[in-house]
Amino acid sequence: MVCASALPQVLEAFASAVWQLDAQTGLVISYAEAASLTDDLEELFDSVVLVEDIQSAQEIAASVRNATEDVSSVVLVSWFDSKTVVAARAAEILGHTRTPAAGIARARNKLSMRRALASTGRPSLAYSLMSDAAQAEEVAAAVGLPAILKPLNGTASALISRVESVSELREAYERAVDAAPAAANGILLPPLHDPDGSSLDPTTQFLVEAVLRGPEYDAEIVVVDGVVHPTLLMQIIVDPVTHYIIGMASPPLDLLADRRCLILSEVQRAVDVLGLDNTTANVTVIDDVELGPTLVEMNAGRFGGSMIPTLVWTLAGVDLRLQNLEVALGLTPRLGDQADPEDGPVAAVTVLAETAGTVVEIRGLDALRAHPKVVDVAPHVTPGDVVAPYHATYAVNAVVSGFGTLEDLVVLQQEFTEIVEVVVDPECR
Repeated sequence: MVCASALPQVLEAFASAVWQLDAQTGLVISYAEAASLTDDLEELFDSVVLVEDIQSAQEIAASVRNATEDVSSVVLVSWFDSKTVVAARAAEILGHTRTPAAGIARARNKLSMRRALASTGRPSLAYSLMSDAAQAEEVAAAVGLPAILKPLNGTASALISRVESVSELREAYERAVDAAPAAANGILLPPLHDPDGSSLDPTTQFLVEAVLRGPEYDAEIVVVDGVVHPTLLMQIIVDPVTHYIIGMASPPLDLLADRRCLILSEVQRAVDVLGLDNTTANVTVIDDVELGPTLVEMNAGRFGGSMIPTLVWTLAGVDLRLQNLEVALGLTPRLGDQADPEDGPVAAVTVLAETAGTVVEIRGLDALRAHPKVVDVAPHVTPGDVVAPYHATYAVNAVVSGFGTLEDLVVLQQEFTEIVEVVVDPECR
């Protein structure tokens, strides 16, 4: 059995979206990664540019310039978290300045983001950089307990730990250091670009933050000429034990209009402070009982993954892939027209793959589709995909309606976990 990655699916989706916009497709890829390209995948692209170091913005820009007659017509984007910042920096070197690379880099570096937001003088959650297990007591005193330890530039809940004591913080840090080099498809490997100058190693340095208390929201946004346009605002459902995200509901339940305005105002403030423009972003905000709406993450340069595209398409009629490319190309992006569903809120509930290895089979999909509250089923992994041991893998998403509370969704997710089985080969990773 051959261990496959998500690379083919992403490239196929990218090429399909570009074709819908009547644009030409191009691929920048390292010589090492190009070994995984099949003839069918290579045929999706009008041009393929090979580079030695895919994390070198200078090499990418030089190689694109050598391969292209008119670089003014070239737009560089990446749907891979590990390459979002370098794509923005290479685009800037080529003269494309509509999307400031510093803003993307600042948003994708959680320490830089925290420092920038705190510099405005507004009350901010406590945070600290942790670079050694011996700092556990000092960091816990500065941040308070319970706390969250997270990578500086992670994604998909990779290596995130909630800790209740100094000893748990020390152990979580040690686990994270051990796992970081192989986690999240290499996104945590150095270098970590910091537009504000400090040198950071995301495999040994982690951010520790105070735990926020309040409802959690996810917003898909597009920023055009500095103005935030929300595509969809969703309420996040978190597993009460693991604290993993297990679903999202929209419109958010029991969200008053004034709180919605405050949440979106916080998103606009963050965009202004971070220096983001002409891009899309997936944003997480917690409406803390003391601080009010507080930014948790700003995944700029791309759109949300897993269940989010399905929910956005269902409720707002927007294809997030096309929206991302439209704003990158300087076209007028589709903004969506969210209306309250006649039958009440709609949610996407996810079944997680719980065992690491290569997906062999997904069982129970027909039974899941037959569930009375299920509107649609969208598998997020397919046979051949790899389930990593270091973060949550959202395997199957189900769009549901007819629920009344967030607790109903937690119960539904538990039901779906009993119905669906993700069979993996643990020997192939």
